[in-house]
Amino acid sequence: MSDDFIKIEEIMQHIREQIIAQKMAESPDGKAIVKLVGKHLPPDFYEHLYHAGLMYNQIDVQIYLSPTPIPLIGPLLQRLRQMVHEVVVFYVNGLAAQQMEINKHLLRTVSLLGEEMEKLQEAGEVRE
Repeated sequence: MSDDFIKIEEIMQHIREQIIAQKMAESPDGKAIVKLVGKHLPPDFYEHLYHAGLMYNQIDVQIYLSPTPIPLIGPLLQRLRQMVHEVVVFYVNGLAAQQMEINKHLLRTVSLLGEEMEKLQEAGEVRE
């Protein structure tokens, strides 16, 4: 039973790796940000890396305005509110871009730590 689980997890790791590779091929730099295959760390580690790799750059703020029901000056108020919201969204999207870059570096760091743990466990330097 344990062997079946390991084989299924290996298959899932390869599927996740292909999905991430396809997503990274569509990104500007085309580099894979996470490594999703390993034998010594728990499958949950790679599952979380997979989900984080899919979502690390999915931050975007949109403008949502409800209509102003005031006659005559309603359209003027609506335009004024839209201009204020555009300024706010401009600055929030700037912060979101910085956060996406931070997410990318943190995710890459965790992935590198996982790779290093795999190497150490294969070398027998870390006890399970």
